[in-house]
Amino acid sequence: MPEAVLTDGNAAADGTRFYPSPDGLGNLDSKLIFAKYWTEWTGGNWWPSKEKKRARNAEVLVPRVVPSTYIEGCYVDTSAKRDLCREFNELPAVTVRREIYFR
Repeated sequence: MPEAVLTDGNAAADGTRFYPSPDGLGNLDSKLIFAKYWTEWTGGNWWPSKEKKRARNAEVLVPRVVPSTYIEGCYVDTSAKRDLCREFNELPAVTVRREIYFR
């Protein structure tokens, strides 16, 4: 989408970089963004876990409403939320995946 912006981590976090879409995709680290685990204990050094958590929250920032034709589905953390999302007839897929949410 024109004017969309990609971030390589949580937009509010220090150190996050912003890129134009779609050219900025090459700057994103998919291994960090899609990592199964974001916690890491390295002898008292908390930085690797903080960086993984920041990167795992990469975002696509869209300045206006996202048309439903761009949405292929969504992930939720509970079956109750899945049921709520299914009320939107235009939403093709709703999947419960608790493991991708911070707990």
